[in-house]
Amino acid sequence: MKHLIKIIFLSLILAILLHCSEEETEDSYPNRVITTIDIGNGTSGLDFLPNGEYAYVAQVESDNISVIKTSDHTVADTIIVGSNPAYAAALPNGEYVYIADYYDSCAYVIRTSDNAVIDTIKLGGGPHTIVSLPNGEYVYATNSWTAEVSVIRTSDNTVVDNIPVTSWPHTVTAHPDGDYVYATWDFGNVIYVIETSTNTLVNYITVGAEPKGIAVLPNGDYIYVTNRGSNSISVIRESDNTVVDTIPVSYAPLYMKSAPNGEFLYVTHGRIDIITVIGY
Repeated sequence: MKHLIKIIFLSLILAILLHCSEEETEDSYPNRVITTIDIGNGTSGLDFLPNGEYAYVAQVESDNISVIKTSDHTVADTIIVGSNPAYAAALPNGEYVYIADYYDSCAYVIRTSDNAVIDTIKLGGGPHTIVSLPNGEYVYATNSWTAEVSVIRTSDNTVVDNIPVTSWPHTVTAHPDGDYVYATWDFGNVIYVIETSTNTLVNYITVGAEPKGIAVLPNGDYIYVTNRGSNSISVIRESDNTVVDTIPVSYAPLYMKSAPNGEFLYVTHGRIDIITVIGY
């Protein structure tokens, strides 16, 4: 009898553990829409503070920045800026967010402690996107109209260099080690490779038609580029800047973000309401 009771007790414990394991598996990853946030017209580029507590969203048509509190997905603040804020980039220390303004050709600096605009930095014509180096010492912004990439020193918010490129740089991103910055040239079907130690254009990489978005895996080994005009994604091996694969996807892939663990990439599309997930 004691042996039977022991078996029953152990079976109950096992059943409880299995049930808990199933519940944990079901809830272990995001798999549903939990809310939508009404913040106005023309949402564009966004970035999260490093601690994940707030997201700063540029709104090209509402001419302001919405600050989203991620704990309850509410608009915590609205910051009025210029005439066409297009992209946001948070510094790694979380103290400042830089906003590229396309029409006003400048970058606004927002102090996150009180969400005040503390500086305006004049850039070249039509800055599209902006990114911080991993060390936070410099910020790079693409200037579409003037065909250059501006380099901003964050210690004093001074433009210390303007790197000439062939034409119309669009999206910019930084390598995780900070040695290189990559920018798309959508009309030229190439990627610009900029060496940050010298701020010089050191290479061109030919990809598909009309490249728009660009992302680097967290380990830095591969660079992914969305080719809007050819409905594909180019995979570039970082060690020799060679395109090693082309992945066909649905209509008009635009922007792309790698998961922090590097196992997936999420791709947005123009004019269709889907997200494409690229994985192993």
